[in-house]
Amino acid sequence: MKPFAFDQRDPNLNSGSPILSVQEVADAEILIIEDETLMSALMQRYLKTLGSTDFGGHKRSIGQVKVLSIESGWELLNADLNHVKVAIVDVLLPQVTGVDLIRDFRRRYPGMGLLPISGMATEPMKRSLKELLPEGFELLPKPLRREEFLENFLKAWTYSRSSGSIRAVRVDPASDPIPIESSLWSTGVSQSHPEVSVMKRKKLPKKAA
Repeated sequence: MKPFAFDQRDPNLNSGSPILSVQEVADAEILIIEDETLMSALMQRYLKTLGSTDFGGHKRSIGQVKVLSIESGWELLNADLNHVKVAIVDVLLPQVTGVDLIRDFRRRYPGMGLLPISGMATEPMKRSLKELLPEGFELLPKPLRREEFLENFLKAWTYSRSSGSIRAVRVDPASDPIPIESSLWSTGVSQSHPEVSVMKRKKLPKKAA
């Protein structure tokens, strides 16, 4: 993965929408699930530029937003996320992958806006995300470009606002179109880069003769 640095030449990185960092999931409107601290900080700085006149030639403000940044989404699988409007999810995460998180969020909160990001997603992972995400949404590649990131974030934000209530829905396991139990993917570790989590396809049991 290429290293990156904040663009100190941009005079608007500290202007625009106010960001309020929160400590509890129940207070969050935006979740950033990213295990790289600098990448998480960069996305928050990009979000602050919403409302600055240099974004798209006009102001695009969503007002003050409450953001919670966490390094792993494992604890979110059973958490109450009724207040979350948008989840920005890194696909390669420790403990549980972003693909499984997005599968769970789509299953429980179909009105939540989702923005998956990754610099090393495989083609099978991209296909899985394409099946899970609402039409018109896609994986955003790293390194992130500010305007592309913000345009995709605003799309997810608008989707959430237009979907009305995003409260959790009860799903009948027998008719669940996206059952998390049936995932064919599991988390592994890259042999060449031990610090990187990767997706591994599970071996299916052989059919009885």
